[in-house]
Amino acid sequence: MNRPYALLRTLALGSALLTASGCTDHELLKQELQQAAAKQEQIKTYRFSGHAELALDASLFEGMLPMTAALLSLFKDSRIEYKGAASLEAPIRMEADITVKPKGADAIELPLLLQDNKLYIHIPALNPSGEYLLFPLQESEKLQNTGRLSALLSERLLQGVKPEWIEEAEDTPPADAASKRRIISVTKKNQQEVEAYLSSVLPALLEEMVKNGLGTPAQAQEWTSAAGRLQIQPPGSLALEISKDGYLEGQEGKLFLSTDAHPERQHGITWSYRTTEINQPVGFTREIPAKVKTAEDLMKGLPAPK
Repeated sequence: MNRPYALLRTLALGSALLTASGCTDHELLKQELQQAAAKQEQIKTYRFSGHAELALDASLFEGMLPMTAALLSLFKDSRIEYKGAASLEAPIRMEADITVKPKGADAIELPLLLQDNKLYIHIPALNPSGEYLLFPLQESEKLQNTGRLSALLSERLLQGVKPEWIEEAEDTPPADAASKRRIISVTKKNQQEVEAYLSSVLPALLEEMVKNGLGTPAQAQEWTSAAGRLQIQPPGSLALEISKDGYLEGQEGKLFLSTDAHPERQHGITWSYRTTEINQPVGFTREIPAKVKTAEDLMKGLPAPK
């Protein structure tokens, strides 16, 4: 064989391999996310923490009932932090501490407990110290399907995501060096495609939520209609972390929206969510409150409608 030709061919092959090794396999990245999403069904116990920051324009609440609009307006510029623990094995139990920090106002602490098919929450504006609101859960057995539902919703959401939307997060490594971090981005280039995809998949996601007791068909229709009036604005992103054990253990996102009625006004949401101690023993500490008030008790204390 001609030695110069052989050398040239070897160099060409080596260059091709180097080029290929430097390319991102977007299909593989998507498969990794889908496999991690499917594994969510195996999660039975865990601790969780996270936050959400809201920067919403008041125009978002136009057309709502006055009381609803007034309540939501309290949180239009706020930070919400939460942490807690959950067990999805019967009997289902969850405890959480939620802190709402409205801009320019004092923080609001909302301790919560779900136990024995009852939800207890202390709301300072409605309850004196030590008292909790009590809400019986009519279909609490469906909460045992939370892991399966989480896996199903994640799989459905990822199913139609285009592989080229997914990248490796090289600039922001995961909290755990053994984990993998993947980013789905909304850019000017794919904005319309992402928006069209989310609009097409939302009804199916809401249908699954209704089947599992999270809302009614009427509410699902209302949410779909409301979402149809929103437009996604770039830049946006969703970073997902896959643990060394293959679970979706964390996410960070930012989303900017506008509405048909006021396209010039932007609404921003950023959030994070992390699970730890997956399928490890959970040491719950919150006890069932001794003093409770039901929704009926609360209504009795309100003035009669005129």
